[in-house]
Amino acid sequence: MSNNLKNIFIVAFTTLLSRISGFVRDAIFFSIFGLSEASAAFLFAFTIPNLFRRLLGEGALSSAIVPILSGQYVRHGREAVGTLLKQIVIRLSCILLAIVLVGCFVTFSVSRCSFLGYKWIIGLHFITLVLPYMIFVCTAAVISAALNVLGYFFAASLNAVWLNLTMVIVLVIGKICKLPEIQKLDLLSFGVIIGGIIQCLVPIFALCRKIPKSNTEGEKPQDYSKELKEILHLFWPGFFGAAVTQINLLISRSLAYFYSASSVSVLYLANRLIELPLGIFAIAISTVFFPDMSKSALNPENSSDTLKRSFNQGILFLLWILLPSALGLFFIKKEILSVFFEWGNFGVSDTQQILPILSIYCISIPFYGISTFLVRSFHAIKDMRTSVHIGCILLIVNVIATVVLMNLFGVPGIASANTISIILQTYMLYTRLRKKRQDFSIDLNLNKIFTLLFGLLGICSIILFGRLFITSDIYVLLCLTPIAALLYLLITHHALKSRAE
Repeated sequence: MSNNLKNIFIVAFTTLLSRISGFVRDAIFFSIFGLSEASAAFLFAFTIPNLFRRLLGEGALSSAIVPILSGQYVRHGREAVGTLLKQIVIRLSCILLAIVLVGCFVTFSVSRCSFLGYKWIIGLHFITLVLPYMIFVCTAAVISAALNVLGYFFAASLNAVWLNLTMVIVLVIGKICKLPEIQKLDLLSFGVIIGGIIQCLVPIFALCRKIPKSNTEGEKPQDYSKELKEILHLFWPGFFGAAVTQINLLISRSLAYFYSASSVSVLYLANRLIELPLGIFAIAISTVFFPDMSKSALNPENSSDTLKRSFNQGILFLLWILLPSALGLFFIKKEILSVFFEWGNFGVSDTQQILPILSIYCISIPFYGISTFLVRSFHAIKDMRTSVHIGCILLIVNVIATVVLMNLFGVPGIASANTISIILQTYMLYTRLRKKRQDFSIDLNLNKIFTLLFGLLGICSIILFGRLFITSDIYVLLCLTPIAALLYLLITHHALKSRAE
């Protein structure tokens, strides 16, 4: 337990660095471009390589290789992990290169069509420029998964920091040089590629230090044919399940882009703010507990108790972190936007556009975190199909809800549809997981639930009462927020400690 807690804090700390650097990147980006049509086109284009990153890198492939690499590590040690990983990376790189070449050719050719509107032409132009980024970020994600199997989380968790720092430097250079808007975004696109290269090289160097060199002369890929086939067997169901989720996201972004170009920027920034607690804690918890649950599933003896304990510890940590995060963000969203984003070309009117979207997304924060953990729980027991079935159902639900609610309420309707979908997904995942194995039943007694609710009431009281005396946005963030967080910790730490023990 103590080792898991240590790894969670390592991942959370490094992810905090990436989120802070991402926060700075977004603040600079929107201060330079605001909610302009060109900046929305860039953000829409950047969705495409990130889609493949979640499909091939951090999604289905990493979920498929972790159980196999865990088996190699348990049975044959680190050297076997490195040898198998090398063959995976070679095959992955060839596939990614082919996808990028075809994708760039198609987007470049279509962007030459004169009948397309301006926003679609520049959108396709930026897709052509940023698509090669997927080669590096997907490779980096797979190598990072191997580092996690070996129990090293620090270097892998820093991946996003290198991209954010590179983009910040490029944004500043473009601002200093006073380039036209499109040229600044072209320069930023090339900065994304450079950041991707750095993202790939850092975990490679870290892995080389952790895995001893071996003599592989004369070794053929067939040596691991059984493991490679098993990875493919696990990968395809997970790929289609992840594809459904990413197609869902792409459809939502595309509909928003059809509705108005600025809608993409509004949804993007709102998503980035809710990703702060999700990225720092939810993904960290899932990342740390996933290898443990995978290893437990390999050992029939005592696997039931270990799985149940790991599952409930993960759920408790998620609720303990995400419930106050969602509530806190709901109360201080205006102050965050005002202090960090209202400068340059981003004004008060832009904040007013984002506030209702962010209010809706706050509801979804706990469900996104738990849903991610539940999917990883399925993958830990090598069940990749259930998430596909549920994802297909939710894809249809989300598309219908998005079209209907967008026509009724505009951009807030899109956010509402996404929130409804993730709530339904969480419910369906948990009920199916519990039917599959009783080890995954959530075991929280009323005492702990009331303790968490009492802590949340403390947050509400501090912020609402404090606002009667503090009206400055920056002082609300600097004074009320830490006090509310400290009070919550004091109220709930005993419940968490007793549960952990």
